[in-house]
Amino acid sequence: TSRGCPWRCGFCYTLAHNKRTWRAMSPERVVQEFKYVKEVLGVRDLFLFDDEFFIDLKRVAAIADLLEKENLDMRLHNVNCRAGSLCRMDMGLLKKMRRVGLHYILVGVESGSPRVLDSMKKDMTIDEVIEANQRCIEADITPYFSFMCGFPQETEEDVRLTLKLQERLLRDNPRAMVSKTVFYYPFPGTPMFDEAVEQYGFEAPQSLDEWATYIDSPKHYRNVPENQHAFAEDAAIFTVFLDTKFIEIKNPVLRLMANIYSLYLRTAIRYDLLGRRPLGMTALRAVYHAWHKRKGLLEE
Repeated sequence: TSRGCPWRCGFCYTLAHNKRTWRAMSPERVVQEFKYVKEVLGVRDLFLFDDEFFIDLKRVAAIADLLEKENLDMRLHNVNCRAGSLCRMDMGLLKKMRRVGLHYILVGVESGSPRVLDSMKKDMTIDEVIEANQRCIEADITPYFSFMCGFPQETEEDVRLTLKLQERLLRDNPRAMVSKTVFYYPFPGTPMFDEAVEQYGFEAPQSLDEWATYIDSPKHYRNVPENQHAFAEDAAIFTVFLDTKFIEIKNPVLRLMANIYSLYLRTAIRYDLLGRRPLGMTALRAVYHAWHKRKGLLEE
């Protein structure tokens, strides 16, 4: 329903692509298209791809009013929202959006480290993330929080702060979902790409074919110590098990094992018991690398 974003996150493609501009369909056009896919195509669930749906709260309120009037009975997924936008939104509007179909909201957190957030110009605080989670509880909306790790300036302590925040969000809100910490890689045209090349010796792919097979890894940074991101590399694997709501395992024994491992991770993170090499990491790494080699994504 809209394109672009006025915020300045240094890692984001939209900063280079849309130049911090934001343009949107009118509320009437949005609801007209929702109505079309519902009545003509029989679609009830919509997956929205706005970079940030809640930039203009007056527009959001108008969309909510029209959806309520049309009584379309649809479910809206992946509705992108900054934590700060959730915090400043009137709770009445948030609850109204829930009534007209907002079930799942996507919040890009990126990191639990204030230092890393500041370095990427995220313009967001950890307190806002925690408050946003609480507001989702009150509004009966399921939040999905996404995270990254492996920034060239990131330390092991920064990664641990991210893990602490992920665990806190899940503990505060059992319905919340958190992503695994995906490994960051620089997008050409963004400020953090230039920084990665100039300060950290990032060796960028030189063709579309090379980008297609690019694997997120600290080995691409010539000026970063080889072992600096060892813990982040492990976290990018074991955080798959932090939130087992994502794991589709039909075998009941394997499902039980995944849940037990999740409990171990969350307990160890909460009470600062997680070592530099978490339990089972050797086996997890072997499975991870075997899967990627099978897909042709890793060199032998």
